[in-house]
Amino acid sequence: MPPVMVASDDAPFAPVEPARGLTVDEVSMPGRVRVTADNGRAATFTPGAKTVAVTGPTRTFTEAKRVGPGTADTFDRTRTSRWGMSPYYGAWSTPVGGNDADYTVSGGAARVLVNTANVSRYTSLRDHDVVDYDARISVATSTMPAGAGNSFALTGNYTDTSNHYRYRVTFNTNGTVQLAIDRVVAGTSTVVAASVQVGTGYVAGQVWWIRAQSIGGEVRCRAWADGSAEPGTWQRTFTDTSPLGAGRIGIRAFTSTGAINNPVFIVGELEITSGRWANPPVVTHNQWVRLLPAPFATWTLETEQWLRGALTDTTPDMLARAMSYVTGQPFVFDARFGSGRRVLGQADYGPTLDSGSREEGSDWNDYIRTMGRYPHLAVPTEDINEIRQQDCLDCSGYLRMVFGYWGGIPMSLNDPADLNGLNLPRRSVQIGPSGPGVLVAAGSTEPPPLDDIQVGDVVAFNADAADDVAGDESGDIEQTDDHVGIYLGQDSSNNYLFLSSRKTVNGPTFSALGGNSFLNGTGTWAVSLRHIRRI
Repeated sequence: MPPVMVASDDAPFAPVEPARGLTVDEVSMPGRVRVTADNGRAATFTPGAKTVAVTGPTRTFTEAKRVGPGTADTFDRTRTSRWGMSPYYGAWSTPVGGNDADYTVSGGAARVLVNTANVSRYTSLRDHDVVDYDARISVATSTMPAGAGNSFALTGNYTDTSNHYRYRVTFNTNGTVQLAIDRVVAGTSTVVAASVQVGTGYVAGQVWWIRAQSIGGEVRCRAWADGSAEPGTWQRTFTDTSPLGAGRIGIRAFTSTGAINNPVFIVGELEITSGRWANPPVVTHNQWVRLLPAPFATWTLETEQWLRGALTDTTPDMLARAMSYVTGQPFVFDARFGSGRRVLGQADYGPTLDSGSREEGSDWNDYIRTMGRYPHLAVPTEDINEIRQQDCLDCSGYLRMVFGYWGGIPMSLNDPADLNGLNLPRRSVQIGPSGPGVLVAAGSTEPPPLDDIQVGDVVAFNADAADDVAGDESGDIEQTDDHVGIYLGQDSSNNYLFLSSRKTVNGPTFSALGGNSFLNGTGTWAVSLRHIRRI
């Protein structure tokens, strides 16, 4: 299911009744103009801004998750402590059991050292809202079990070490491999699908796969040695009449009392093949974001003619364009740029670094794989696209794709001479305070009020104090914006949600992964909001 119903070129929405009489009123904000048509549709104009919020057909925007082929965590990073950032599922949590340094990543595999018998080792993906899933993981041990068995589990519906399902394989000292399902509630572990032998001849380093499903209380799993065929049936099943609620996907490593081999469990890959999230962010409203040909100054006949067209227009607006790069959106190619040049479709944030984080610097032209040309700048400039950043948009690159490439707002690069209030700058630090349009609200060290925010406004954040700079001779620290997004609207609980391209999710999103996408409240983004700009 696509994550948002948006208008496309064939206009799926019903025709909109043309506006007849128009009522023009000034609103409380200086110079603002509110225009209402006989059919109830309306628009608000802001002096100095091209952005106009126009009422139209109601749309629902729903966050989607990246699952399935191509989204596996294959641990292509190097970590000497904890497992770091997975490509699509958020960071691995702070481990429980052992030391952080017992959890490492290198050479395309994650490792956890278990050097104390009868003490569990846990880590899980931070996305805590998974309720139905089909997931698989590969695992091996560095040594043969000795003294007692070594067990490894894919965990699901995990809220903490005392509440989760375990889909558990046990490697025994005699080389047999067993599979079972444990249900852990309030700290009490119950074997709900007893161990069954699924293999023999296990040796150190042999890779085994565990695949698990939990769908509506039907809990099941199977296991097989790498290189052999996946079983066609579920080997262990359990119908839970009181199924566990939404939680995380993760792992648990364990050696039984008497084990003396101190194994390193080696995880090669984790993939959530399919999944359903319990409470995905949803925004529903009738606001469409259109751009005037020039910044609004005063009500004119030309403005009226533009508005009459906008009030019946269901072709893609700025929000539809913005949603065209989120998870699950299909690729659209434009032959004008040559073969294989995408202009729409699911975007990544940027290439993966050795640390597992994401590289910044992916601009609109990197996504398309074309030269960026800026003949209008003080010094006309060209920007060569980076092949390694193709199909990627960092946070400001995403904003420039929407408002620059699609909206026609002139863009600049990094020359301070081009920060003239007309061009859309390249960097987040410049967009909030120095971008085109009108600064609606600003806070120097605290979030500004949301009283005047409008769907489609640009929001800028100081989320990382490490990039703040020293100010004047007083020694004060100047806070600087390091992230930008687009205000999407309110959810059913009146939370103010925004879209942005993020490293944690690896692309454009308004999810809760890496912090709720709320501009209100006390979360990461709410407290770091600094500028609201209407382009």
